[in-house]
Formats: sequence, structure tokens, C-alpha cells
Amino acid sequence: VPTANPKLTESQLWFNTTNGGLYGYKRSTRAWSQYSVKSSYAEMSISNDTSTISFAGTTAAPIEDLTVGPLLNFTRVSDSLLRYDGTEAAVFSINYSAVLQFAEAANIISGYLDVNGSEATRTKFRQSVTLTTENEAVAGTALVTLNPGSLIRFMFVPIAHTGTDILSIFQFNLNLVQVN
Repeated sequence: VPTANPKLTESQLWFNTTNGGLYGYKRSTRAWSQYSVKSSYAEMSISNDTSTISFAGTTAAPIEDLTVGPLLNFTRVSDSLLRYDGTEAAVFSINYSAVLQFAEAANIISGYLDVNGSEATRTKFRQSVTLTTENEAVAGTALVTLNPGSLIRFMFVPIAHTGTDILSIFQFNLNLVQVN
């Protein structure tokens, strides 16, 4: 980060070629500040249009078998996990959609974005599945603040059921776009 105060005839912008940061000098506060990158985004979707999760209880599980689309300031950690690599906290618009089918009739399936092991409540949905052959469409959107290093994945969980049951997930798509 630059430390010298520029004269009126000198540049008030400074680009750090090591970290790619762009800095500007604000004369009213006599301080340099880094401009944030406003274009962080990520997309994940099912690679073969179908994925399954086997539930033997009511413990949430992530959707897997995902591939990434365009990424900027995100890293794919695994086929279910993204890491936000931005340099500062930012607010993201989260959008998701999927079609679900559950092996146990008359159940309620919940899904939500998991950030660092915690449920992002505003992203949560609850969907009743009434027939084992019925496909239920779900979609949602929310604003979520991510900090540098945040780990993100999408989780599903049945409210209650017996035995081991399969949740089939079709055409899942998750998009994160920075809005501030």
C-alpha cells in the first residue's frame, strides 16, 4: 500500500502489480484506500443433470457431482465446495434452482446455502413432496455476506423419515454474484 502523500501535480492512483490492487488517494482524508473488485462471481451445476443423496437419518448433506461454470475470486475446493478468495467482505446475490424427487412420500425436504458450516437461513426453502414419483421444482434467492476464505456449499435434508431413502436432484444450478 502506498504511504507517501502525492502532490497536486502527481498521480492519485497507484496499481500494485504484486497483488493486483488498485489504490486511490483521497485528499479530504489524506489517506490511500484500495478499490474493491466488483465483479466476483461463481456458478456450479450438476455435470450430468442428475445427482442423488442417500439419507439414513435427518442429517443435512451437500449436493455433490457439481461442475463449475465461470469463476472470479472463487476457487472450486471439491465437487460440492467453493471458497471465496476476495480480499474483503462482500455481499452476494445467491440464486439456486433444482427439481427434486424423494423416495419416501409425504415428506418435507429443506435446502439451504451452507457458509462455513452454518446455515444461511435467508436462503432456506421447505418443500412438501407428496408422491415418490412426483417432481417438485424449488428455487430461491437471497443476499449473503461472504468474508475472504468463506466456504460455500448447498445442503439438503429431509425433515423426518424412516429407513434409507434417496433424494434425486435434477438440473441443480447455483449462482453467486457480488452486488456491492
